[in-house]
Amino acid sequence: MGLRFATRWPISNACLLALTGVLCAGWILQAQRSLGLEIPTGTNVLFGRVLDAGSGAPVADAVVTIIGFFDASGRAVSELPRTREVPEASQPRNVITNGNGYYVFRNLPAGRYAIAAMAFGYLGNSYPIHIVELNSGDKPVDVAVRLWKYAAISGTVVDERGEPVVGAPVTALRRAMLGGTPILRQSYGQAQTDDRGVYRLAELPPGSYVVGVLAAPTTVPASLAAQIDAVASDRTAAFELRGQLISAGALMVTTGEGVRIGDSVLQRPGPVLPPAPDGRMLGYATTFAPGTSNAADATVLTLGSGEERTAVHLSLRIAPTVRVSGVLTRPSGPVKNFSVQLFPPGAADLSDTEPAGVATAITDAAGAFTFLAITPGQYLVKTSLVPNWETSDPGEVPMWATHALTVGEADITGLAVAMKPGIRVSGRVEFKGWTGSAMPSSAYATVMLRPIGAGSWRPSRGRLAADGTFQTGGEPPGRYLVMFQGVAGWWLEGVSRGGRVIGDDVIELEAADVSGLVLTMSTKVSKVSGLVADAKGAADTAADVIVFPADTALWREGTFNDRRVRLVHTTSAAAFEVPHLAPGEYYIVAIRARPATEWQDPSFLDQLVAGATKFTLGEGAEHTVQLKTFTPRGR
Repeated sequence: MGLRFATRWPISNACLLALTGVLCAGWILQAQRSLGLEIPTGTNVLFGRVLDAGSGAPVADAVVTIIGFFDASGRAVSELPRTREVPEASQPRNVITNGNGYYVFRNLPAGRYAIAAMAFGYLGNSYPIHIVELNSGDKPVDVAVRLWKYAAISGTVVDERGEPVVGAPVTALRRAMLGGTPILRQSYGQAQTDDRGVYRLAELPPGSYVVGVLAAPTTVPASLAAQIDAVASDRTAAFELRGQLISAGALMVTTGEGVRIGDSVLQRPGPVLPPAPDGRMLGYATTFAPGTSNAADATVLTLGSGEERTAVHLSLRIAPTVRVSGVLTRPSGPVKNFSVQLFPPGAADLSDTEPAGVATAITDAAGAFTFLAITPGQYLVKTSLVPNWETSDPGEVPMWATHALTVGEADITGLAVAMKPGIRVSGRVEFKGWTGSAMPSSAYATVMLRPIGAGSWRPSRGRLAADGTFQTGGEPPGRYLVMFQGVAGWWLEGVSRGGRVIGDDVIELEAADVSGLVLTMSTKVSKVSGLVADAKGAADTAADVIVFPADTALWREGTFNDRRVRLVHTTSAAAFEVPHLAPGEYYIVAIRARPATEWQDPSFLDQLVAGATKFTLGEGAEHTVQLKTFTPRGR
């Protein structure tokens, strides 16, 4: 009996993403397009090799994919595509490399193509988009595609007596910066220890990791677990119940084994532990290698392409746990079937990650919740409700609650967690130069607030009224990026309040509603473009170009705004183009291509300043710059 509930959501599940209203950064309100037309027939040839980025060895049996960019009449697009999802994108064409890593595409017309490759044991290179430029001529175009081999980490997990811990879930986490503080986020792999306490984390993208055993118990009311078990075999009923739970804040439901304890079902990763001599449940705190519960003291492992790190050992301390129980309410009364979480210090409160060591409890029909198997320590009790955009009552208000909690050696009962209405933001949207009688608009025109650092989230949308005004539904306190989506051909030029420009589009919500925000839209596109050469002056077709602000400290804190921090890859002609940048002063630098998972690292960007070119971009301006590939120290 028992099911696992969590507030994290798998991005690939498009059906349920639509149901929950979850947004993914980079794909916001992007309408699904039908597959494009076939690539027109031409006389050009594109060929090359797929190579191991670490060793330079050829990669056999790799799948190479190209997508062309042509309008309905078959004419090639005139601008470099920013993504593969533009309306002009064709249907993909695939080939497989031979034993020497060679591939070839024939009968192609002149134009621009996105090229990507994937192979077993390698990280795909679909981001940033790689563009091949084909011109009509007799000479085939030769393009090398480089793939990074997955890395691996292995070791053992033992208890305080040195005995192997069997079935321990070991996770590899990225160490990142957020608000100037190191956090652990975005799990790239998990493995369970075997009967020797041995684990191996495979298929890790090259980069820096922290390895840990995460204590993340989930407690579900027994009545709810029984209800879900009863409809598990009925797909329609199960989907309806899942939708109800999602609307109530329990965003992910998966079947699984659980242990019935009183009126609750406990599900937790790791080995089945016997009770302590005094009858209490045994458990362990989240532990990072080599054996610390403090993420700041964890060992950081940096892995290159295909590298395997062995003997990364962890020691767990198994000790008695306690239970924490209480009631969740909002002004209208108790909140049923709702997710409440216990966050330990340093856990990333981001909806696209599984925070390190976060416990989850689901409320019953009376709003009561119980956390089982909690280890002593400092926690934050957190919960938030964002009504579904499409299915919720229009009058339903977003709610949130945060409560500091110290857990000692004794059970905690009677905890009262009261939800408050979200903080609203209001203002107007100005369309620069617009002279029409009505404001430009669409059914999807919205103002949204994206939590700093989040890749996916459930926003309360601020619909754009006919007079250009808006008001968001409400958000919990915190720092947010202001975003606007939904009016074709218009781009956010800047955000201001009280006549003062908010340079990074970041606002902080504290306690009171925020009014007077002005979003200025423009049809003009600011961009920087140019060519890249290597140290010998030859065209560098294998470089990445990074643009980041010179006049802000936000990226040094780990805050990245897509309007001001960007990564692109040079084309087969060694050209690059970065459109839709906000006005401001920037650094721009070209480096040898690296795994896309690495570049948004403040310490790495700091190293790039020494080899970067500074430039200023005005409103609607186009800047051209010639770059030479830079190799930062230690890389």
